[in-house]
Amino acid sequence: MDRIIFEGKLAKQIHDLNFVAILEKDAMDRLYAEGHTTPITNGTFAEKMAVNLFIPHPARFQGVEEFFTSTGRNETYANFLFLSRPMKIDGKIWFVMDNGPTSKNITIAGCHFDDKSCHQMDMEFAKNDLIIHESYTTSLQSVSFTRVFYMPSEALAHHLVFADKPKRTQ
Repeated sequence: MDRIIFEGKLAKQIHDLNFVAILEKDAMDRLYAEGHTTPITNGTFAEKMAVNLFIPHPARFQGVEEFFTSTGRNETYANFLFLSRPMKIDGKIWFVMDNGPTSKNITIAGCHFDDKSCHQMDMEFAKNDLIIHESYTTSLQSVSFTRVFYMPSEALAHHLVFADKPKRTQ
């Protein structure tokens, strides 16, 4: 993640998100290394998005410093950038927060989140990670950044398929 210094509540929330994400990633990586699988991670894009439970992993974000600076270090945008999560609503991908703005009411440098002429968003999956590349382009500036979200192990647990282990012989 870019070197952005936050203080107070947002700093604690980002720290907590990163701490839990590292534990979750380590747990899932150990399961994958042992041959266990989660078929949902091999499903279609629509099946993966239907899970609707993705958690931000701010330590893996890239390019957010330029974005944050371009907003005049706006705390509302910072909260939105670091704490929102993607969710499929009425067939569209929106970013939502538990108590705060949604991408439906986010406008950056005159570019509304839903305006495809100035906001581009590409998504890809890697195991239980959702990687989102975004760019905002206006007559004033162009800013690109990448955010990484993961499906927590609790959402994957009921999809977990355990690999058969060879029986020990004595």
